[in-house]
Amino acid sequence: MRPLRDLPIRHKLLALGMLGSTLALLGAGIAFGVYDWLAFREGLARSLSVQAQILAANCQSAVVFGDDRSAAATLSALSVEPGVLGAALYTSNGARFATFTVPGFHELPARSTDLPSGFGVRFRSDRVVVRMPILAEDGGHIGTLVLVSDLEEENRRLRRYAVIGLLVLLLSVGLVYVITTRVQRLISAPILSLSQAASTVSLTRDFGVRAPPGNTDEVGTLIDSFNGMLEQIQRRDDDLRQARDQLEQRVRERTEQLAQKVDELESTEAELRRLAARLEASNRELQDFASVASHDLQEPLRKIQAFGGRLASRLGEGLDLESRDYLDRMQSATARMQTLIDDLLALSRISTQPREVRPTSLAVVVRDVLADLETRIESSGAEVDVGPLPTIAADSTQMRQLFQNLLSNALKFVRPGVAPRIRISSEPRADVEGAPLWCVAVQDNGIGFEEKYLDRIFTVFQRLQGRAAYEGTGIGLAICRRIVERHGGSITARSRPGEGSTFLVMLPARPQQGGADVGRQPEADHHPSGR
Repeated sequence: MRPLRDLPIRHKLLALGMLGSTLALLGAGIAFGVYDWLAFREGLARSLSVQAQILAANCQSAVVFGDDRSAAATLSALSVEPGVLGAALYTSNGARFATFTVPGFHELPARSTDLPSGFGVRFRSDRVVVRMPILAEDGGHIGTLVLVSDLEEENRRLRRYAVIGLLVLLLSVGLVYVITTRVQRLISAPILSLSQAASTVSLTRDFGVRAPPGNTDEVGTLIDSFNGMLEQIQRRDDDLRQARDQLEQRVRERTEQLAQKVDELESTEAELRRLAARLEASNRELQDFASVASHDLQEPLRKIQAFGGRLASRLGEGLDLESRDYLDRMQSATARMQTLIDDLLALSRISTQPREVRPTSLAVVVRDVLADLETRIESSGAEVDVGPLPTIAADSTQMRQLFQNLLSNALKFVRPGVAPRIRISSEPRADVEGAPLWCVAVQDNGIGFEEKYLDRIFTVFQRLQGRAAYEGTGIGLAICRRIVERHGGSITARSRPGEGSTFLVMLPARPQQGGADVGRQPEADHHPSGR
């Protein structure tokens, strides 16, 4: 089929017409030949069967009375039948009784048992054998008639038919060739002209070329569509040329504007560099402030605490009640000031100190925090239940500070007369972009709060309860939010007044380099009453 695909279209049409007509004529000839062959065989079988029945009836009495001469005379009547090669009568015991054969035919066996069993007509490659039973008056089987004929007449008919069919086929193919040669020009000529026009357009890029109009058939419609397409392309090419000229003008104008923007960006970049330098100086000042707060501010505070303690121990019982109250207030304010400075330092270190990110087991972190809070847990009668917690990539020190603050709040903000019940659990989730993360929940049965104040509790120095009822600086949850956000996560809470609170910490389950399994679940911990 490959050579046929590469031929010109006129040759394809000619080959298609020739091939179709040849196959049609050949199929019709074969069909008629097969039909004639089957009909001839059916007629020959019917004719030989009738002859065999007549001979069997005529030889009945000869077989009964053993008159082989009469039987042979009856069989000799077959000499006038063309194609009959011989016939034989066999008695019921299989012995040959009488025969008739043409000269040179010696294929009739001496006993009927040497012949194929069964009665009727059997066709062989070049012979037809008819086997007919000879019946007595009472219907008993008294003998068998065997008639043999050749198929020479059939072969002659087939040869004649083949010669006639071949002559008809050649004549028809010649006629189809003449008709197809004339008809294909009606189809190929417009297509060739269309192909030449398309080649010219492709080589010269001249869209003003047009193919000669064709007839009103499908090929003519194709030519009209092709010419219309060239006309549209020509108009569009003109529009594109005009648009290109306009675009070049706009590009020149835009280039001038961009040059101005570049100058502005360069000045903006210089300003950003100055701002970055100022920011770096501010960060250094912040670090210096942290150093000053860590040393210079705490030094006088420690002296106040020390001298206040010495004053209380030296004067002892010599102080009146009012002076003792003043001294206690001074010591308490000094302690609060120390706690406030420590919390502010912790808040500043979260942003200024680098994080040491490594695989961190949150189960181990919580276990260490509970060990630090063991005294408070036992004194409050709290029960802490820790479920399975994951291992994530995080700064273990900041994770410890996070859970230290959350658990301290759960132990601090309790309802009067109700022992704290704290539950720590985790579950895998995904963010809005489908990235995996872990949701760690810290649930308590404390005083709770109204969720309309949710934003306030994570702000520095914001407290929902008075200092007299619950101690603290109002910085702990702000530290928690700063830690979580620095790890790429978020923190929120669900609560109702008098029904406890649940703090939800969302931390990314980022895979660790080196193939370590970050995010796996360790064993669960259970800490009833701090044990």
